[in-house]
Amino acid sequence: MSSGKFWTRNTKSAKISALQVMEMRVRYRQQGITQGRLAAEYGLSVIQVGRIVRGESWQDVPELQASQNEMQASLERLMKTQQETSRDRMAEEIAKAKEKATRGDRYVEELKGEGK
Repeated sequence: MSSGKFWTRNTKSAKISALQVMEMRVRYRQQGITQGRLAAEYGLSVIQVGRIVRGESWQDVPELQASQNEMQASLERLMKTQQETSRDRMAEEIAKAKEKATRGDRYVEELKGEGK
């Protein structure tokens, strides 16, 4: 390839999956596994592994850390929404309880008035 670019999204004949690409990148960067060892484990050439870990091939596969950060942010938004919903429900329940208490107080006052 003279342009220096690699085909993206050409996964029909791929020997590995996107998940394996993410795993390979993590193992190379964070665990210090050599490109040679990764090539042997995944049945790829050292050159291809180098392209994968540098992001020259499989460019559309997100970095695992970025994906984890996105999932964490989504989880935090979900939890915040749930907390807000819980607070709203709690406020509703408190309002209902106050209304019941007010009705109960009125009823007690009526009973007292009848007993005079």
